[in-house]
Amino acid sequence: MVFRLLRANASQYTILALLACFLGVFQIRLSLDTIHTERNLDYFVPFTLQQFSDRINDRDGFQSFDYENPFSRQGETKGMWRGDQLVSVNGRPFDGMSVYLTELKRRQTNRSYPLVVLVRSGTSPARDPHIRVPACTCGAPTLFQSVVAWLVPPVFCELLGLTVAFWRPRAALAWAFLVLMLSLAQLQLWPFDSYVGFWQTANPMAWDDWFRVPAVAYLAFVRAIWPAALLAAVAFLRKPNDNARKCSLGLSAVFIAYPVLQSVLAVAWSEYFRPLASLFRFQEHYQTEFLIVVMVAMALIAWFTSRILGGTLIGALLLVLLGLYSRPSGPTMTWDPRLLLYFTTPPIHNTPELMKTFFCTTCLAGLLLASRRYLRRMEVAAAALCVPFAVALAGCFGGYWYIFQGFEGLETWGKLVLLSTALGLGFGARSLMLRTGPNVFTSMGISAQE
Repeated sequence: MVFRLLRANASQYTILALLACFLGVFQIRLSLDTIHTERNLDYFVPFTLQQFSDRINDRDGFQSFDYENPFSRQGETKGMWRGDQLVSVNGRPFDGMSVYLTELKRRQTNRSYPLVVLVRSGTSPARDPHIRVPACTCGAPTLFQSVVAWLVPPVFCELLGLTVAFWRPRAALAWAFLVLMLSLAQLQLWPFDSYVGFWQTANPMAWDDWFRVPAVAYLAFVRAIWPAALLAAVAFLRKPNDNARKCSLGLSAVFIAYPVLQSVLAVAWSEYFRPLASLFRFQEHYQTEFLIVVMVAMALIAWFTSRILGGTLIGALLLVLLGLYSRPSGPTMTWDPRLLLYFTTPPIHNTPELMKTFFCTTCLAGLLLASRRYLRRMEVAAAALCVPFAVALAGCFGGYWYIFQGFEGLETWGKLVLLSTALGLGFGARSLMLRTGPNVFTSMGISAQE
């Protein structure tokens, strides 16, 4: 009987099996690399580059001691400066970020491994700025804290999504939920590869084997797929012949082009960026406009679905537009007792990531409000349990705090957020399975014991 079940859903289960195998390799490797980096603080990145360029973007303040005054250009023939061209790393021409990061990774694992970087200013000859790799004396989290932060949450989300899809292989809503869980598992709370100093998270671009390319492509894809998955999930909540459903599915299919583009660009930036540099500049220039188009489309679909939901999203859209295009107040300058100048973020500010979080949270809240007559207690509890996660996410994206800042926070607020979110997602998954009918064993007249 079980073989009959598997044969009846062979294509769905084949996709799930292949996906599970890939995730098993990818997620365990990425999480273990991050745990190692968090615990050892040995991945020092002395400088970063402008995306899709070989020009130096930023450098760590103590990466080179070969010039006397780091705040002047007196020793620029020996140092490294913003705008300099990166020529090669250990004799390898710089064609993509993986050239740089893999050499740093080798230097991390073997302190005797050389790190020779050649840079050029204008038309001057290439020079070696003599980069030195310091040792970090900062505090490190315990193994338990690292596992709770970087292994348990993504694995939980992926297993939850795979489980729902396994029990509902023919329910499109279950597959949309799986995609959303995969995207949530790779949620990015900080700049991924644009800051100097000691990196605390792993980057697949630093892997030196064949698995680097599919890992980079997958990571970029799932981080950008959530708008299409969210639209598809909303569509499958409607009746089959509903116009709003057809429109949502059509827009969802169109929006898939964006994560595909991000995946292609990520691989190009990792391996060979030059042919796609102009395409990157184009999509980067219109990134905000694309975000607005997505939000407008979702608001219009919501309006045709429910006046309450549509009105809520249109109001949220207006606030997002106000936030995105309002003039920022700018940082403030303060002095400490040692006469050092510091720049502090204004108390009230916004970021595009914060605006995305606000709009998505409003979407879900409006959907619950519009469907309040049909909600089950389990679904209300799921929404309430996810509120701490929404608050934590908004604070992280807005730059107000870091959810695991100062490891004491992981023991209190961070743990509360993780536990509450896990329960909320679990209740939501259970409700989804109840609303999509009996499980596949029962629907075929087969008992689970068989």
